[in-house]
Amino acid sequence: MNNSKKIMGGNIHQKLAGIFRVKVVDNTGKVTWESEPMNNLILNQGMDMLANWYYYQVFLYCVSGTGTRGNVITSSSECSQSGYEVALTSIGSLTSFTQSLGGYANALEAGDVIQFADGTEAQVVLVTDQSASVKTTATVSTQSFMIWKTSQVGLQSEVKKTSTALVGGANCGTSQSYNNMQLYKTFDFAAQTASVYYTELGMSTSGGSPTPTTVFCRKLLDAPLLVPSASQLRVTYNLLISVAPSASTARTNIPIGNWPVAPSTNTNGNDAIQVVKLCPLDSNGDGPGSPAGALEPNASGDRCAIFISRTDTPLTQPLLTSSNPLPPDRVSPVTTDYSFTGKSYTNGNYYIDKTAVFSVAQGNYTDLKCMGFGRANSQPAYGSNVAYTFVFEQTQSKNNLQTLTLTFRTSWARTLQN
Repeated sequence: MNNSKKIMGGNIHQKLAGIFRVKVVDNTGKVTWESEPMNNLILNQGMDMLANWYYYQVFLYCVSGTGTRGNVITSSSECSQSGYEVALTSIGSLTSFTQSLGGYANALEAGDVIQFADGTEAQVVLVTDQSASVKTTATVSTQSFMIWKTSQVGLQSEVKKTSTALVGGANCGTSQSYNNMQLYKTFDFAAQTASVYYTELGMSTSGGSPTPTTVFCRKLLDAPLLVPSASQLRVTYNLLISVAPSASTARTNIPIGNWPVAPSTNTNGNDAIQVVKLCPLDSNGDGPGSPAGALEPNASGDRCAIFISRTDTPLTQPLLTSSNPLPPDRVSPVTTDYSFTGKSYTNGNYYIDKTAVFSVAQGNYTDLKCMGFGRANSQPAYGSNVAYTFVFEQTQSKNNLQTLTLTFRTSWARTLQN
């Protein structure tokens, strides 16, 4: 019987936010109106999309509409949280969570997020008259709050959608500054055959049926936007992704079954993102033909492989950018083994577990010093292929009677903004 060593490792986290920029272009190509940058709300289904789509794929299409309901509901009422329950404790303009308000049949619905004045967030599971069950436990005193309508699935009143990209480096592409990557793409809608006042925008993976289109995010414009006949709507969407840990971070006694083995006495170490391995957009608005973004929540199988290595080279500091040296090669001169990953995800979790199993024939050394994951269509522990690495403080060991199961968890969150 194999003596299996298992680990749930990794503190990999990604924070997301989106920005819209809008223009109106007349039939001569002249820009007649241009907006300031506008925030937008990433919806629950948009968060779930990332388990199956790469980042650049969640805005393959731009959707426009004429709906008027907002993304957030405010009131003069107050509420509190005790454990997994939120209750209305000071009744103002909102007398019940189930009352019709702001264009919604129910002010609060399962999947919405309550954000307290102190910043605490609680995603709703079940709603009754003046109380709601939420996903995470907390103690929050009575205070004002907002209801973010993250349970929405589409625009309120969809009119048009397009996948037509305005090409060129100023319109489509990728930029990176240390642990922050920005993907941006500009869309041109077909010219209007009649004047329309647009009020809402969204991004989507799909341009087909059904309508309304399932969207990644939604923006209610501050004011209706007139696009006259023969003019066209031009929309740029920027998706901002921040990854962590971006600097070497100490971890104490990470849980590994059957480790440490004498003479080792702990499983302490340090970890960090080494290269921001997210799939870029090019100047045509297209993603890579062979996606190799090992840090993407969706990446698994031959797109993301976990490695174990006998190298103890310190982690790259600061995080790799185009002007910094490559991370250390963890392949040569010592042996490195790697295994492709499988993944598991449950809608609403906003984290994904990627697992690889090393057989009795792999990784049998008494001086294992690091582990991590990287691009899998070539050696994942080689230089620029390395996405994430954990370096042990002490050596670890595995023999040919044991399998080793490594699971790394990646989580992601959104900035609630409108």
